[in-house]
Formats: sequence, C-alpha cells, structure tokens
Amino acid sequence: MNDHSVRKRRDNLLSTDNNLSVFTISQAAIKRCPHFILVPDHYRYDNTCRCDDPTHIEMIGYGYTWNETKSKWDSKNE
Repeated sequence: MNDHSVRKRRDNLLSTDNNLSVFTISQAAIKRCPHFILVPDHYRYDNTCRCDDPTHIEMIGYGYTWNETKSKWDSKNE
C-alpha cells in the first residue's frame, strides 16, 4: 500500500469472526471519476467508479440525474 491510496470499508466485508477485510482505492482511480467523488461506496471492487451505474441511486441524493443518452450520472451544472 502506498501513501496515495484511500482505505475503504464496507459492512459486508466483516467476516463471521468479525475480522475486517480492507482494500484500497488508488488516487489514480479517484482521479478517473468524472465527478471526482471521494465517497468509498461510489467505487467498485475493481476500482472503477459507478458514474455509469444506473442502479447507484445514491447519486440522486448528491444532486445528480441519470442521463439515458450518455448512460451516466450528470451533475446539475452539466
């Protein structure tokens, strides 16, 4: 692990013996997100962001709308 990574924890990563599995998101992965979102759950396990995921409805709460034409979440400023 390097200094330019973000630790990420999800509740479903707790095993039955309450050990926590931790993985990292690289700074480069965060920079690839078109909206530069720093919320860990916005990223998949392969370090890709979910800006192209129509089921990621948490984006609505952050003020984004789903753009069917572009198949991605758009901010109100776009």
